[in-house]
Amino acid sequence: MKRLFAVLTCFTLVCCLTGCSLGEKKVIDENFFCKVIDENNIAVGNVKTYPQSGAVFIPEQIEGYTVSQIGFSSGFGFGGNGYFHTSGENGTIIERCYFPHTIKEVCNGYMHLTSGDLKIFYCGEVVDLGILATERDTIIYVPAEHYEAFENVLSEYYHGSLLKANVSYHLNYDENNEYYIDYYENGEKIAYIPPIPQRDGYTFGGWFKEADCIDQWDFEEDTILLTEEQTDIKLYAKWTTL
Repeated sequence: MKRLFAVLTCFTLVCCLTGCSLGEKKVIDENFFCKVIDENNIAVGNVKTYPQSGAVFIPEQIEGYTVSQIGFSSGFGFGGNGYFHTSGENGTIIERCYFPHTIKEVCNGYMHLTSGDLKIFYCGEVVDLGILATERDTIIYVPAEHYEAFENVLSEYYHGSLLKANVSYHLNYDENNEYYIDYYENGEKIAYIPPIPQRDGYTFGGWFKEADCIDQWDFEEDTILLTEEQTDIKLYAKWTTL
């Protein structure tokens, strides 16, 4: 009996230290460490797979859960896989990180970037994005129309890091929600294309230059051409019913 009690005590202690709880829902993703928040939402932490392109798109959904939080505690006050390391064991460096429109919270204390030479593209809820940046040379892009709101809550230390995006992707339904944002100089081609969006009952048909989906953006040929009159590029998703 004493031996059984000792085993149970050790098991309980291990669970406490690792942040485990009996019956806790687990989601295993090949690209990211994850933690289920509730029946609808999931938090995403560090990257498992480091793409050779140097660009990471945090997905808007994983296994039916909405990715609504960046970073999480692994338990007992340790960041664990909630930390975001920008270099992989194979030497690949993440240079650009794209956060989707679904983000509502950045977990303070558990989502620190381990490199400063990074571009962040964020179009979720307005939060202090200084939580993500650990170096002043980190550049943070936000939607131009929400720039002032982000600037008002941004830690003063990072004010020089906040810039306006000039490329935005719109899901083209439900009030044209922004999907991801990006930034390129005039004459450049869009080099990093976001993941194909999903919509129940519809098939995605490409990115177009207007909401009516007349002229499709050609990622192989089209370049960024901005003027004083047109200061940004908006691309719209085309949907076809199944």
